[in-house]
This record gives sequence, structure tokens and C-alpha cells, in this order.
Amino acid sequence: MLILDNFLIGLRFIACVRRPFVTKTPGILCRAFTFTFAAVFLSTSPAHATLTINPVSLEFSHLMTVQEVTVENQSNETKAFEVNLKKWQQDKGEDIYSETSDVIVFPLATKIPPHSKQKFRLILKNLPDGTKQVAYRLFFVERPYQTRSKAQNSTITFLLNMTVPVFVMGKKFKDVEEVKWSADVVKKDNSILLSLANHGSKFLKIRNIAVKEVPSFVSGDWQYILPDSTRSWAIPSIKNGTAKSLSISYASTESLEEKIKTASVPLSIKNASKTSPPEKKQNTQVVSKKP
Repeated sequence: MLILDNFLIGLRFIACVRRPFVTKTPGILCRAFTFTFAAVFLSTSPAHATLTINPVSLEFSHLMTVQEVTVENQSNETKAFEVNLKKWQQDKGEDIYSETSDVIVFPLATKIPPHSKQKFRLILKNLPDGTKQVAYRLFFVERPYQTRSKAQNSTITFLLNMTVPVFVMGKKFKDVEEVKWSADVVKKDNSILLSLANHGSKFLKIRNIAVKEVPSFVSGDWQYILPDSTRSWAIPSIKNGTAKSLSISYASTESLEEKIKTASVPLSIKNASKTSPPEKKQNTQVVSKKP
């Protein structure tokens, strides 16, 4: 079960101030600002959570073509959501989302009363033909909901955007785990470009990447690396400059368990002009096209 107090969420902040000339919502003028943050609280008890979602990820196969996700509203207010599913791909460190008809989702919009649950059903329509996983993301976008009886002259509303990763394996899927670390020294400033390529058939989920030779570098957030994708991190130069390899440690999930892994990565020298730009942050873009 996912407790949203400890979940990376997209948060839209809507500040509504009473004005007499707005047409759609009489007497209310809203200004919206969008930002993303990691909400981390000391309490992880479900009793203190506003919303929970279960399960936190889904897997389909030719033997499992129907799944359900349950969202529980533990607040005292009605929550309204729109739901959509997009195909998920990665290119040069960017998450790319596109329209798809491979999976049917129902309902696509709903209101969840206080202290109630809503189930969302997903039905797999098209099985992939290849030997590797195909990835999707299920988006839950909260919409403003307010009854007239509770309207106020001035309100502040926080709206949640939640996502659930969805993975599909076809009949030809073969479970292959193959990763390749590389570390390139950039001549221009002696910085290091650390990269992890996923040549396997299923996603990688890693965090807490640490480099023994560069104690100042730590990448703590969970990151997905899809099959045939690569993610990179920019690392400061090594102070003594004598190391011929990097000692890497990181946490990886396997069968819902977190395991600590290590790797020794040889250092190689690359010209700055030939080095791929580091992935300073996880960018996303949405590609809209007909299914």
C-alpha cells in the first residue's frame, strides 16, 4: 500500500481569491502554480495518510490480463479524480509518454466520498510480441471539488497527481538480467560521467548510488531504467586523481525486496565533445498521437 505522505507527487497549488467578475465560477478567481516535491514525513502510519493507493505497481502477462487498483480516501473531503494510462518509454534519460489503446481503464473519472474506496479496473487489450517488458504509467489527476455549502471567501487547495507503473510481458518474454556500468573521465574538467545501461528484458529500479572514491556524490531517489535504456550521473573529479576504477554501491529492487549491490567500474577517458550530456534530473515529455 502506498502512503502518499512518503511519495513523490506532482502538486498543484491553487489559491482562490474572491472576485466579482469571473464567469465559470461566480465570485472566485483562481491562480494555479505547478511544482513537484517529495513529501517526506516522520509518520508513515496509514491513519495519518490522506490518500492511499494499492498496489503501487502492476504486472500483466498472457496469464494475467485483468488487474485492479484501489484508491482510498481517508480524508473528510470528497476527492475527484481523472484517470488515464500512457505508454512509457525512455530516450537519453528522458521519460516519454504517448497515447495508447493497449490497456483499457475504467472508470476514467470518479468522485471518492470521505472515508471511502474506489476500484479502478485495467484490462489488457494487446499483448506485446517481443521478448522484453513493455512499460506504461497509470496517471491519477485530482480535480478541484467543492460543494456550494462549503464555499469560502478565500481557500487554498492542494491537488495531487499520482502515478502507478504498469509492466506487460508477452508470451515470448524471456527473463534476462544484464546491466553495464561505465565511467568516463571528461578531459575538459576531469569530471566523471557515470552511466548504467539496462540490456536486460525488464526494468531496473535503483537508488542510493554511492561512489567510494567520491564521498560527496550520492543519488538517493528511486529511479527506473527501462530495457534498452541508459541513465547517467555527473560526478565531481577525484581529488587525488590516481584511481583507475570506481567502487559503486547501490540499492536495487528484486521481487519486491530491496538488495544492496556493488560494482567495480573501470575509468576511461573521453573528450568533452564526445561525451553525452549528464542527466542532472529526470525530465519528462508527453507525445500525443492517435492510438
